[in-house]
Amino acid sequence: MFASGVLERPGPAGGAACVADAAGAPDAVAGLAEAAEALAGVELAGWGRRRLVELLGAVAALEAACAAVRVKATAAIDALGDSGADGASSWKTVSGCSEREARRAKKRAAVLGEMPAVTDALSAGRLNAETADVLVDAAGRAGTEAVEGELLDLVAGADADGARRTVERWLTKRETAADVQARLARQRRRRRGWRHRDTGSGMWRFGFELDGVTGAQVAQVLDTEMDRLWRHDGGRDGTPDAVRSVEQRRADAFTRLLGVDSPVESDRDLPVDTGGSGRARLELVAVADVGVLAGTEPEGRCEIVDAGPVPPTLLARLIERYDTRISGALFAGPGRPLWLGRSRRLADTAQRIALALRDGGCVVCGAPFAHTHAHHVEPYADGGRTDIDQLASLCAHCHTQVHTGVIQLRRRTDGTWYPIRIDPGDKPAAPGGGQRRSARGSPPSPTTRPPSAPVPP
Repeated sequence: MFASGVLERPGPAGGAACVADAAGAPDAVAGLAEAAEALAGVELAGWGRRRLVELLGAVAALEAACAAVRVKATAAIDALGDSGADGASSWKTVSGCSEREARRAKKRAAVLGEMPAVTDALSAGRLNAETADVLVDAAGRAGTEAVEGELLDLVAGADADGARRTVERWLTKRETAADVQARLARQRRRRRGWRHRDTGSGMWRFGFELDGVTGAQVAQVLDTEMDRLWRHDGGRDGTPDAVRSVEQRRADAFTRLLGVDSPVESDRDLPVDTGGSGRARLELVAVADVGVLAGTEPEGRCEIVDAGPVPPTLLARLIERYDTRISGALFAGPGRPLWLGRSRRLADTAQRIALALRDGGCVVCGAPFAHTHAHHVEPYADGGRTDIDQLASLCAHCHTQVHTGVIQLRRRTDGTWYPIRIDPGDKPAAPGGGQRRSARGSPPSPTTRPPSAPVPP
């Protein structure tokens, strides 16, 4: 299929036993060829769901083991020291991968060569290739020794999205104020935007890359305007023909925020919500140590939810803006009750902030916290309590999957939640009944909910 001048391919296995290499061990190359032949011949007709899921699990384990072998083989080729192609180029030749993936493979082999425990975890199936790449990137910021010694055990067995969130939190805790300032400056130097007109369709395309703080603000303004358009279309009571898709609302919100007329006639009677300031309003959740704002603890915690750590001077500047509402949690300051029992159904602002600190986003898919609802793990209608340890942050899509029983939540010992997908044959009745859906079958709320206006679970 691809050029093969770099690695010598085995001859046809023909069902024969694996040949032996120079050390007398079974030939791994011939064994892999036989395994590939066996997989290519698998017939799945008539298989039940449980058996198919077991097959996917076996394939996932095999892919992880193959990824580890690929890393070792790439590093071994590099160690030959001869005049031949390096490991990454060899992989590109035999696999037909892109130049970008070849560069990624080179970096992966180099970094994992210094982290044998991570490679072993990949071989054993405790990590998948995506998670291994997350650890490779983390090593670039924290060093290989710290990743192997501390981070590996935190992400082993987790899915890639959960591992990415864990890694980001771990890295955040290690950053100094100077690191935060330098990272933000680095991101802002790399900002860029582009536009392109497709000559075939006549359509325009726009794109931007922004730093974490600016991007979080832009995303919230855009999502808030999208939510207003959804309600303007009729929301969950709107007809399929009247309610725009998420993609259409995003495009229309973008044009409206720039002061350009929306292509939808009825939008022209709906002014952009700027609160009279001429600029779209922001509602941000900030978390900081009192000493940071007072200037007595420069290395304390200071971050904006969905944007990450920020310099205290930037947070102070945002607080001073008249069109920005800051909700926040000040550590070492006065507390607020986070256990409301049956006294109210909806999570209050303090609880939403606590959820932001604990969950950081949707506990299932990792969607930004601004897109989440406070979900009662035990349905409120069935006696569930509005207590912080009984609430979990879920985006609209995952919220629907939990309410319909496709996903169940389990609590870790540290109080955080993780998802378990339920086989339809084992699925119990959906707790608390199904969730209302819009005319398009979408979840009740497709976009942002600020902490001051939580959505009913």
